[in-house]
Amino acid sequence: MKKTHWTLQQFEQVDWDAHQQAFLHQMQHQQISTAKVIHNLSNTNRQNHLFYQATSLCPLCQAQEETFEHV
Repeated sequence: MKKTHWTLQQFEQVDWDAHQQAFLHQMQHQQISTAKVIHNLSNTNRQNHLFYQATSLCPLCQAQEETFEHV
């Protein structure tokens, strides 16, 4: 709730049982990718730019910096 700035009401509207079932029915590599997206841990070109001096632009639109929010 803190990370997403959700209210308690919003949090309680999530069907957590369905979320768990969907997550558990994925293959392991899909679970890892899904968990990274959920927890804002996916690699972006913004991170690549900071560590490797690569371009920070989105590879698809080439107009904006590729951040997690942009993805």
